[in-house]
Amino acid sequence: MPSLQALIFAFFAIRISTLSGRAQCDKMINGQNNLYLDAIRKKPVERTPIWIMRQAGRYLPEYRQIRDQHDFTSLCKTPELATEVTLQPVRRFEFDAAILFSDILVVPEALGQHLEFQENHGPKLFPQILDDE
Repeated sequence: MPSLQALIFAFFAIRISTLSGRAQCDKMINGQNNLYLDAIRKKPVERTPIWIMRQAGRYLPEYRQIRDQHDFTSLCKTPELATEVTLQPVRRFEFDAAILFSDILVVPEALGQHLEFQENHGPKLFPQILDDE
C-alpha cells in the first residue's frame, strides 16, 4: 500500500518519466523522478519542469475515444478514468507534471446541489442559489 505522501504526490505533483503506461504510473506513485517536486522545494534542478493543465488534452484522439464511451461526469467521478485522461497529454508530450482531471462543478455537488449536464445548454445546478439566504 502506498504511503499517504506517495498518494499526495501521485495526485498533486505528478512527475512522469519518459517511459509509458504502467511504468510511468509506478514511478509516479513511488515518488521517483521528482524534478517537479524538487523545483517546488527550491532544490537545484537540471531544467525548469514543464506542466500543463489536463484540459489541454481534450483535442487528443485518445481523449475523444474515452469521451465517446463515457459521459463527462463519469470521467470526473471514476478514479481510473480521471487518471487515464490526466496522463494522456503527459504521456504524449512527456511533461513533468499534470493537474488531476476534474471539474470545478464537483464542489457544489459535494455541497448538496444536484449537477446535471443538459444537451445544448451545458451544466445546470439545482436548486439554484439566487441570494445569500
